[in-house]
Amino acid sequence: MSQHRGTIYAYTTPAYRNTRWTGRRRGSGLIKVGYTSRDAHVRIREQIGASSPEKNPYDLLLTARATRLNGTSFSDKDVHRALRDMGVRNVHNEWFEAEPNDVRAALKRVEAKKVRAGGKRPRRRRRHAPFRRIKLFLYTILTLSLFAAAVFPHQARTAGSSILSLALEHFPIGG
Repeated sequence: MSQHRGTIYAYTTPAYRNTRWTGRRRGSGLIKVGYTSRDAHVRIREQIGASSPEKNPYDLLLTARATRLNGTSFSDKDVHRALRDMGVRNVHNEWFEAEPNDVRAALKRVEAKKVRAGGKRPRRRRRHAPFRRIKLFLYTILTLSLFAAAVFPHQARTAGSSILSLALEHFPIGG
């Protein structure tokens, strides 16, 4: 038997109830998806503010246990990830261009553990292209040649090296 650890809740406010979506999907209404270990109404009142003049300053759309079918718990971040994976636009922080059914579907995915794990994928290390290695090699040779010309200007002139001669013509060093 799993222990009830927390609650996922979703609500909207009159100000956001009819907000037109600007993402790829068509519809209206923004929904806030959150997590609390306390009563959802208490948590929402804290967010909205108890001094709201409206009798019902929010509409609680759903609450659900934050527990998977295997008994492990999850957070609102898992539900947020599932919503984004479903193509639901994340407007700001925990606010989504969604309908209650979208949140229910995301909850089912998380409960069944059908959500990709972790937040960001690790970046693959890029391999250097062969021309970049050649460019680096030539740059290194030129830098060493300039260094040699600066330290040994007489030997650089008498050696007859074309690279060193070019370097001395363009960057006159010493006497």
